[in-house]
Amino acid sequence: MKKAFLVVMLSLGLFANAQEFRFGLKGGANLAKLTSSKDNSKLIDLGNRVGFHAGIMLEATFGNRFSIQPEVLYSSRGTEIKNLKWTLKTDYIQVPLMAKLYLTDGLSIEGGPQMSFNVNSKLDIGLKKELDFKDYVEPYSFSWCLGAGYEFGKVRLSARYNFGVTKTFSNSSDGNLIEKMREKVREPIKKLTSEKLKNGTLQISLGVYF
Repeated sequence: MKKAFLVVMLSLGLFANAQEFRFGLKGGANLAKLTSSKDNSKLIDLGNRVGFHAGIMLEATFGNRFSIQPEVLYSSRGTEIKNLKWTLKTDYIQVPLMAKLYLTDGLSIEGGPQMSFNVNSKLDIGLKKELDFKDYVEPYSFSWCLGAGYEFGKVRLSARYNFGVTKTFSNSSDGNLIEKMREKVREPIKKLTSEKLKNGTLQISLGVYF
């Protein structure tokens, strides 16, 4: 985390030497899933949830091939819990800081850190019932992002994957609240929140620069 903070500070310091700035808007689809370093399929069968993202971007260019692009995005993520037919719906404000290298006039690759701040979390358990799940989710998360894109004039089509580093669920969640739930709901929630699951999200975006 300290290294990531240092990268952010050094990158922001480069803005004073930028040759050109471009402001833009972007949006697109998310394919999100909580991931784990171990096999938890016997406990919880996790699947992809389709969501969206939308926000603003600012590109600062340095020469013909390199640029830095911070963004602020609203992003809906989460995961499907297939064996229970539940859906975890988590919404974040994402703040990626991407370093972009242009391989040709239109084609570029990108990578960088991302901080995300949780603004809403719901657990849909079916029967038109959603549980407020914000107390179970960490208020922020950190990711590394890798992607590529192609520009057609002022229009940019891109794909990016967010590799979650920090865990999704909080150790400070209200255990007493879980105990008060019906056993059919209580036990799966215990299993879900006890796992060190991380956010993984594929984002397909269409952006416009001004």
